[in-house]
Amino acid sequence: MNKKILSNKSVLLIATMLSTMMLAASPMVSLVPTTVFAQEDVNAQEDNGDVAVGEGDVGVDPITQTNAQVDVNTNVDTAVVTDEEDCDEASNDVTQEISQPSDQQASRDAEVGEDGLYVNPISQTSVQAAYNINVDYDVILVEGCHPVDNLTQDTSQSSDQQANRDIVVGEGSDLVLPTYQTANQIAEDRQINDDIYMPLPE
Repeated sequence: MNKKILSNKSVLLIATMLSTMMLAASPMVSLVPTTVFAQEDVNAQEDNGDVAVGEGDVGVDPITQTNAQVDVNTNVDTAVVTDEEDCDEASNDVTQEISQPSDQQASRDAEVGEDGLYVNPISQTSVQAAYNINVDYDVILVEGCHPVDNLTQDTSQSSDQQANRDIVVGEGSDLVLPTYQTANQIAEDRQINDDIYMPLPE
């Protein structure tokens, strides 16, 4: 009988230590069965203008558009079930959504006089990073409890870059019009779901 009591205490101690470590790893413990994380990060940049370069003059007109979008949805759920009636509390419905549309527009209406020089470099850079991370740890200390978790993770990213020029050029004029466009997209959905079954002896 003493051995059985010692075994129960050891199992309870291990379960308590695991629960404490998991709770310490998460500053907020979600007790809500359905959790929704939705982020929309909209970035729109527009640079339009009129330029006039006189006869024999030099016009330098650089356009730089830089967009960086980084969004993270992180959810941590932990549960310790000691009663079969509380088994539903260990089941979670989680939705994680990230939307990242990017729009970069640059345009110039320019008039360059005779023997003029117009320099109009356009640089458009877009970087989008989206991370959906869900961690779910459950410690089950009773028989007959099997939590059911439903997880939806979705990421939408789009990048639109346009550079337009309408230029009237005089005789003998020179134009320098380089255009650089770069778009990088990173998306990651990650789920860690682990149920630890350690039913206590009756």
